[in-house]
Amino acid sequence: MKRDHLAHVLRAAGRLLEADSFIVIGSAAMLGSYPTKLMGPAELTRSIEADLLPPDFSESSADRIDGALGEGSRFDSEFHYHADGVSLGTAVTPPGWVERLVPFAPTASNGVVGWCLEPHDLVVSKLVA
Repeated sequence: MKRDHLAHVLRAAGRLLEADSFIVIGSAAMLGSYPTKLMGPAELTRSIEADLLPPDFSESSADRIDGALGEGSRFDSEFHYHADGVSLGTAVTPPGWVERLVPFAPTASNGVVGWCLEPHDLVVSKLVA
C-alpha cells in the first residue's frame, strides 16, 4: 500500500460511513509515520489492504466497509487495493496506544483522518499476533 492508496481508502470509507476519522491498525499504519519511499524494502509496501477501525467501533460499520471496499468488492477490482473493516479485538495493543496514534491527513483524503498506530505499538501488535 502506498500513501495515495491509503488516502483514497480513507476518503471512500469516510463517504461510505459519513465519518471524518478512522483508526488504521494494520501494516498500512506505518504510512502515517513514514513516506512510502522511506519504508525500506518493497516487502514493507506489498500489502494491498488497510485495516480500518470505524469511529463507532461497531461490527455493523466494519461489515459495511468490508462489503463496499473490502477484498473482492468492486472497489478492490477497480483499484487493486482495499479496506478491511476491523473491530477493537482485531489487534492486541499495549497500554496507552490511543495517546500515541499518529495522524495521517493528506489533502487527498478530503478531510478524513487516519489515526495510525505508532510504529512501536504496531510492532507489539504484530508480535502478539
